[in-house]
This record gives sequence, structure tokens and C-alpha cells, in this order.
Amino acid sequence: ELVRGSVAYYAFLNYKEQAGKERATLNEVFGVDAFNDDTYRRFVGIMAAQAEYLAVFSKFAEPADISVLDGKMSSPEALRAEQLKLTAISARSGFGVEATEWFDVMTRKIDGMKEVEDHVAARIMAVADGLVSGANRNLALSVGALAVLVAVTAAVGAVLFRSITRPIGAAVSALRNIAQGDGDLTERLDEKAAGEIGELSRY
Repeated sequence: ELVRGSVAYYAFLNYKEQAGKERATLNEVFGVDAFNDDTYRRFVGIMAAQAEYLAVFSKFAEPADISVLDGKMSSPEALRAEQLKLTAISARSGFGVEATEWFDVMTRKIDGMKEVEDHVAARIMAVADGLVSGANRNLALSVGALAVLVAVTAAVGAVLFRSITRPIGAAVSALRNIAQGDGDLTERLDEKAAGEIGELSRY
């Protein structure tokens, strides 16, 4: 979801950038009331790029993002900008359109597109924040599980250690009494101990 949102956001940024180029190019065209070869080629290239970026955005964006864009493109200023653009496309000169009107309506249209950009960016940030929260939660669970595992391992290790050292300590104490004490040979070792300690005690 994060990758799809990022692709959609990148495509929309380029789509909005092309709208800025469209504003500048047609402002120049309406200012002189005619296309020349350079401005016409530039304008056609801008329209093609806009169509490509819009197609990518529509493919990867969430339905809610597309709905917000549709709403902004249905605003009076966006519709008026589209009408003025169609006027420019229909003829190479003699448009009868003031450059200032075009610039104003197109600027308001781009302002609406900036709101769409902010909406898409906010959704991506929300997704990223959710991923970070999930990662932190998983990390906390992993650390907690590791702490429990360490505690259990330490407890088991302590029990095993005591089960080995206690019989050895008892045997050493009894043998010390026999060797260094009063030489009481009736001293008995714990023959019931398990493993090698029990075998040592029996011998």
C-alpha cells in the first residue's frame, strides 16, 4: 500500500508540474493571441505528459484520492480553465481570451490540485505511521518474549546447577569429615543421587 501510494503521489506531482507548464505556455499564447510552431509543439507535449501521469495516478491511487481529484477538477475554475484550453486547441490564433483570465483560473485550478497533493501525502504518512507503530509493537513483543525466554533459561540453568553442585558439595563435606575430622568411617554419602554423583557416592 505504501509503494502504491508513493507511485501515485509521484505521478500526481508530475501531473501538477505539467499543469504549471500548461499555465505558462498558454499564458504566452493568449498574450500574443496565437500559437507559433514552438509553443504549439510544447503545448502538445505537455498535454501528452499530463495524460500519461494522470493515467499512472489513476491506476495506483486509492479510490478516495481519485474522488478528491475528480471533485477539484469539477470546480468552476477547473471547468473554466478546461473551456479556455479547448478554445486554444480549436484554433491556432484569434482566441479572444485574455491572458490574465487564463492565468487566474489556471492558478486557482492548480491551488485545488495542491489540496489533492496534500490529501494524498497525508494518507501516505498515515500508512507509514501505521507501519512504524506496527513495527514498534512487534519489536516490543519480541523483546518481551526474549526477556521471558532469558528468565526461563536462567531459572532452568539455576535448577540444573543446584542439582549438580548440591550432591557434590555434600560428598565433599562428608569426605572432608572422614579425612580431616575425627575419622568417622561410618559417615555415609548419599547413594540415591542421580548420575555420576550417585555412582561416586556408592563407591
